[in-house]
Amino acid sequence: LSEELEEFTIAALISLYKANLITPKHVKERAKTNVDDLVARVYQGYEEQLQKSNKIDRDDMVTMAAQLLADNADIRARYQYQYEFVLVDEYQDATAAADLLARIVALPQDNLYITGDEDESIYESKGALPKIVSEISLRLPNARCYVLENNWRSHPDIVELCRRLLVG
Repeated sequence: LSEELEEFTIAALISLYKANLITPKHVKERAKTNVDDLVARVYQGYEEQLQKSNKIDRDDMVTMAAQLLADNADIRARYQYQYEFVLVDEYQDATAAADLLARIVALPQDNLYITGDEDESIYESKGALPKIVSEISLRLPNARCYVLENNWRSHPDIVELCRRLLVG
């Protein structure tokens, strides 16, 4: 590995790429530095090793499910009509892959309900896209978004102290 990168950093980058549906080929084609090229080669090798051993990783569970539904009309239709409603909680922590999966399952019935609060996102470093909460109506005009502004988990004194800290 490069002195600039540690194994953990490369693993985190690969996870981030997968969460955002970025393939090894895409990373390689857009590599601008030696580090980018190194990450692309490790990512490609990792994917090849997973395939050889007939395994998937945690990130693949969502991305492969979304890809399966996107590519196979019969399978997609089966799941789209299996559920009357699709509800996703904590949508502010959804990745591009999770967003795609939810939207595919919700169509064509247009029955997606989401809950979330952009200010509560804690997984941006892992590929979460909190802005998709406010942008969901652009992708699915009839989607229903419920922003949870009340904190029911923490004591009111803690919530107030945090609010003061954030406001300054």
